[in-house]
Amino acid sequence: MRALLERLARRPLHRRVTLLVVALVSVSILVSNLAGYVALRVTLQRASQSVATAMADDLAAPAASSITATGSLGPDLRQAGGTLVEATCTDGRVLRVPGSPGRLVLDPADLRAAASDAEPVLRTGVDEEGHRYTVAAVPAGTTGCALVVGRPLTTLDSILDAQQLVVLNVVLAGLLAAGVASTFVARSGLHPVHQLSDAVQHVTRTRDFQPVSISYAQGDLANLTASFNDLLRTLAETRERQTRLVADAGHELRTPLTSLTTNVDLLRTDLHRDVLTQAQRGRVLDDVGEQLAELSSMVRDLVQLSRDDTATAFRPSTCATRCAPPRSGSGAARAAVSWTCSWRSSTSSATRAGSSAPSRTCWTTR
Repeated sequence: MRALLERLARRPLHRRVTLLVVALVSVSILVSNLAGYVALRVTLQRASQSVATAMADDLAAPAASSITATGSLGPDLRQAGGTLVEATCTDGRVLRVPGSPGRLVLDPADLRAAASDAEPVLRTGVDEEGHRYTVAAVPAGTTGCALVVGRPLTTLDSILDAQQLVVLNVVLAGLLAAGVASTFVARSGLHPVHQLSDAVQHVTRTRDFQPVSISYAQGDLANLTASFNDLLRTLAETRERQTRLVADAGHELRTPLTSLTTNVDLLRTDLHRDVLTQAQRGRVLDDVGEQLAELSSMVRDLVQLSRDDTATAFRPSTCATRCAPPRSGSGAARAAVSWTCSWRSSTSSATRAGSSAPSRTCWTTR
């Protein structure tokens, strides 16, 4: 049984639903038809026993008179339709109507009806050729004999055989109808599930996080669809935040990198042309160090932001430029331009501390 359940669990959902519906419908049809067959069989047997008992009661008085007068059963007790009339006595005698078409196989229990106040004995018996009969035994007056009447069950058996064939055909037709109906029910009932499965595969394949719409989704499936759409919206917002973070990070890193590149170029030019004084060169080197420290701080902030789902993206930086001639130096040095830029991050330490972001100065030649 466990192996069967495991094999069933490995099958697709719509096949399991189909098999379950077929099994339930088949069992229902089989049980209902078997119940009808048993009820019909019992009803026909009781009707046959009632008829046999009524015939035995009607023949008891004439049989008692015939046994008392002649010691046998007269030919007037013979019945049509293959009904057998016999008598079994306590002294061991067995009396039969002359010209009877067969002989019953008597049972010792039939003698219980020989007493004048005994209850009828009902049973199913056979004749010497094996044909089935409904047998009723009633007292034959005070003769010490029991009148035994047997009605053939040929008609009843033929009705039951026909009913068995009908039941078999109905069960087979029910199985076929259940298979077709269960397939339709499984496909229509699981259609929203298939829609949701296709939507999940579409999202996995295309990375399209748009909410999905499922037709006729109700109950748990509707809740599952709503939860899946919430997940898609969360993923879309996360992807949007990541995209905005990358864009803002690129914008924020561009300014210090440009300043750093400019200052390095200025120092490289100064190696060949000697345009800066020692003080100006020191200021440029100090600015390069500060810019490198700021780049390291910004990278740490970016890493922290990438790990924190609730972090907000960088706000656009503000950059102001101003021209400030050097305090001293040659003509080329006086042509240097001082740039001051400032940028802010919503999660930077300066903002958290309530202080303003520091200004950075870079030098370049015109």
